[in-house]
Amino acid sequence: MVSNSDVQHNSETALAHPDTSYRALAQAVDVAEVVTANLGFAGLNVHDLDKVKIPAGGALTFELPTLQGTVAVDELRGIIIGMVDYRTFFAGAFTGDGSPPDCSSADGIYGVGTPGGACARCPKAAWGSAENGRGQACSARTHLLLLRPGSMLPLVVDLPSSSLAALRKYLLRLTDAGHVFHQVQTAIALEAVKNAGGIRYSRAAFAMAGELAPDLAARAAEYARALEGALKAREVEVENLAEAAEHDLRIGEVKAAENADFTGDPFSDE
Repeated sequence: MVSNSDVQHNSETALAHPDTSYRALAQAVDVAEVVTANLGFAGLNVHDLDKVKIPAGGALTFELPTLQGTVAVDELRGIIIGMVDYRTFFAGAFTGDGSPPDCSSADGIYGVGTPGGACARCPKAAWGSAENGRGQACSARTHLLLLRPGSMLPLVVDLPSSSLAALRKYLLRLTDAGHVFHQVQTAIALEAVKNAGGIRYSRAAFAMAGELAPDLAARAAEYARALEGALKAREVEVENLAEAAEHDLRIGEVKAAENADFTGDPFSDE
């Protein structure tokens, strides 16, 4: 079990000694070359990366995969180097049998299938369109790519629709302060909340954990560009609603749910 104090110590060390703590940002490291050497020219897919999900039922710890096994941590810290937005819609009840969605969007902006078209104008993306009348019939999610100290590859933090408003508010606050997301270290914790129906669920909470030194921030931007070249999009099997559609990796773009309406109930399908 990794304690919160261990995570905090690691983050402080990262800011003080960036070259040793953020191995992927060391000047001598070519991440694209390392990926090609180990995985060949087939490259990486976002689905290849280790993933952390928002737990169910109001739990306040993440299950973090490591070489030593899965450990529980109450906070994640690192540098956001990119985001992947997507939407999936199933006209019937979701069965988990691997059937593709009726409509999906690789960027959270334009859907392909039935009904298809611009997500911002789609009635299936409106709050209240879900069967329970509270959420969206078309599920919106974001894969946040978080580069952690000591890692060569980013961790995927899978954010459900109930956490997207918190992410957007954090990005807006960074914008107001004049920061780009890869210029700071971000801390992600969990909070337990209840929806209008009294159901308890977990939601991500974001905070800036310190500014990066200018040289480290510049290397983070270079890393994002290099990783974009190493990642290859390929079709994958539908496993569950969280990964119902293949989507493209968009490094360095802040477009998380920019066309969604978060004025309604933030709880949908969790």
